[in-house]
Amino acid sequence: LKYTHQNHKGMETFGIGILGCARIAKKNCRAVKKLSSSSCLQITAVASRSKEKAVDFVNEVVLRALDDGDGDDGAQQQTPRIFAGENAYDQLLNSVTTTTPLINAVYIPLPTMLHERYVAKALRSGKHVLLEKPVAPSSKSYREMLHAASQNGKFLM
Repeated sequence: LKYTHQNHKGMETFGIGILGCARIAKKNCRAVKKLSSSSCLQITAVASRSKEKAVDFVNEVVLRALDDGDGDDGAQQQTPRIFAGENAYDQLLNSVTTTTPLINAVYIPLPTMLHERYVAKALRSGKHVLLEKPVAPSSKSYREMLHAASQNGKFLM
């Protein structure tokens, strides 16, 4: 994996974008924040159809974790970019990977029936993908996602 941005300690960071603000996303993102105190992971973007939900998600999951001591003392977590509205997921996926903050991968905690559409878009836009289970509605759909990941040289997990 290529890291393309350095944090305040000179470590290269790996930016993660979140598509959706579901309860499971909050739980898993809190785990990422705990890891980020000793690793290069940062949540750099959040997309939601509701701006209010996206702002609440960032405040509760990302920024509060730093205040509660879950993150590194003095961590330089930037406030994640917020994408909101009907096209929020597409806007996040289409954001240029060379902008700051970077989005190297996306976590997709959306309903299973939406996975294939957003996995394909994420992979085509040059982002690695972490999916919530079940990964696909059918084995055919899953094979197509794996093929797209292979064709684009990205990970699908």
